[in-house]
This record gives sequence, structure tokens and C-alpha cells, in this order.
Amino acid sequence: MKLLLGTTNLEKINILKSALQSLSLEILTLNELGINVTVEENGVNSEENARIKAIRYYEESDIPTLTTDASLYIKGFPPDKQPNSCIRRILSNKSTISDVELLEYYSKEIKKIGNQTTCLWKVSLVLLLNFDNIFSKSYSFETILTSKKSRILNPGAPLNSLMMDIKSHKYYSEISPNERPDYKIIQNFVRSHLLS
Repeated sequence: MKLLLGTTNLEKINILKSALQSLSLEILTLNELGINVTVEENGVNSEENARIKAIRYYEESDIPTLTTDASLYIKGFPPDKQPNSCIRRILSNKSTISDVELLEYYSKEIKKIGNQTTCLWKVSLVLLLNFDNIFSKSYSFETILTSKKSRILNPGAPLNSLMMDIKSHKYYSEISPNERPDYKIIQNFVRSHLLS
């Protein structure tokens, strides 16, 4: 069975492919199918944004589509500085920022509150099989955010260089996808709806 990963973010593709590799699926990407559309993520939360993307990419491909979106809440940040679902759109004068700009911004803001804090990621997965069968799952996990950058940068996921696993204290940029807390969540979600 074919499954389209509804993202162009190379790190998200890596994580999703890794979580799904043991399932009997033909994993496809937007680039492999030549799909190059802009999706306006104007939902009020990560689940709505993931649903918007799933519908748009399914319309383009007519292939079951898996999308993901996340919101970020950082302990110690005032309400006006909370990224929520605007992690890359945090600066009001720019619609999106580069990996380097993002790292500089968050590192500087974390320094202001003591060089280290915790954060809560709220993640939503949407699996659209067809317009009558749309499934979603939301979950959350906590990480440490530090102003000190890892030596390793994951293109498309620069916060991995500031983010550390709560248990191992390893930077996310230095762990494999199967060490992430959401690895099994992604795998079980897709298995339960696509392969049941």
C-alpha cells in the first residue's frame, strides 16, 4: 500500500520513514511525486494545520497521506513570546525564518531566562485515507531547551540542536529517530488505521 508523507521537511521525512520502515508500505514523498504546492497553515492549532495539509496533499495525489504539525510551549517564556504553532513564524516581521535565524532567536531568548528550561511539544498526526476516512492523533512530550547549541544541526529541525531528551540528556540532533519518544506513537497510529 502507498502512503504519501505530507511534508517537505527532510528531518520530518527521516523521522516518519524510520518509524514506518517495518510496515509493509510504499513510502512516497511530495518531491518524488513532483508535488510543489504551498499550503497556508492557518488553523488555530497543530491538529487543524495537519488536517489542512493532509487534505491539500491528498487532493494533489489521490494517495493516502500522513501529515504532522506541532505546537511548542516554553516554560518561562511570557505569553507574547510563546511560539504555539508559529515556531518558524515567531518574528512578526517575517513569514518564516531560516534555520540559523531560528537557532539564534531561541538561543538568545533561552539565555534571558537562565540558559535552560523545559518545553512541551504538542504534536498532531493526521492520516487521510480518503475524504470519508480521516484519522487524527494528538500527543505531547516534554524536552529540555538549552541556549548551548549542539555541534550537530538537523536541516529543517534546527531546534534539535537546542533540545535535549529529558531522560538521557542527549541532544535530539545526536539521537536516532528510534530513540525519540514519539517513534512508537507514529508507528502504532499508522498501523492501526492503515493496516487494520
